[in-house]
Amino acid sequence: MAGRKIPGWVLPAVGYAVSAASLFWVFKRFDFVSLWSDVRALEWIWIVAGVLCELTSHVVDAWRWKVILQPAEDAPFWVCVEATFVGLFANDVLPAKAGEIIRAYLLTVSSEVPISLALMSAAIERLFDGLVMVLVFFAITLDMRNVAGLRSGMALLGFFTIGLLGIMLFILFYKSHAHTVISGNKFAVRFIHLLDELHRIGNLRALGIAFALSFLYLFMQVCAVAALARADSFDFGLKESAFVLLVLRLGTMIPNAPGNLGTFQFAAERALRLLTVEAASAKSFAAILYVFLTLPALLAGAISVAFTGVSIHEIHHHAR
Repeated sequence: MAGRKIPGWVLPAVGYAVSAASLFWVFKRFDFVSLWSDVRALEWIWIVAGVLCELTSHVVDAWRWKVILQPAEDAPFWVCVEATFVGLFANDVLPAKAGEIIRAYLLTVSSEVPISLALMSAAIERLFDGLVMVLVFFAITLDMRNVAGLRSGMALLGFFTIGLLGIMLFILFYKSHAHTVISGNKFAVRFIHLLDELHRIGNLRALGIAFALSFLYLFMQVCAVAALARADSFDFGLKESAFVLLVLRLGTMIPNAPGNLGTFQFAAERALRLLTVEAASAKSFAAILYVFLTLPALLAGAISVAFTGVSIHEIHHHAR
């Protein structure tokens, strides 16, 4: 019995259940009249600004990916951009956040970057994102008293992220010791090639630049939320917009449906309520946020998939 694996359908099923429960919560007593009124009153110049900021953030993400890879492989910038948008598209249409694996696979088939190196560099990106999330969250909530639960979640994320980054730094600076430790463990030895790939991209200057770009990546997404809030007549500054974005990111980390459907709206509504936004307005703006932060990237991803000449399901099949 100890060797039995969890069936592959379990994680997607849990994700769909979480999303369904979230959607039920958000749309229970939803005021569609208020939503339609808000949509008609939107300032579209700010919508355009928000969409452009959101799309730019993903270009910054691709730039950061290229910077991380640079010491080992010179991945073409536009290949990184294409793979990033295809990954976003996959996350929106496939379960279990398959886009992370798909973008690494696509980078491999479109360049000379080995799959293990692509996966390792993508993992470093997400570790940087986690650390930046935690740092910014605690900085902007110093004077907030109603976020104890969120602080606990962010602290847990921080401990996990710092622990993994500590392991990464140990491998970078003490390669021979790391090899010795891994070689003595029957389970860990199968990942020894990942250790070698990490050491190949272990350039402190490149990692420092990539970490700085992580702040720019977050900033562009904060600007997107701020612009969309302005479009809906909310008087949000960067601090409030960053709070909404970070709660969104934390809330959508759990298993959920493709496109973060349900969990996105729930997390956004909770964040807005913590900022004392009235319930109907919070639910309405959460729906507006979802549309304008998700659909443009989905469209850009669909165009990127079209340029590959194959369907997303074919790419997913080969990536697996």
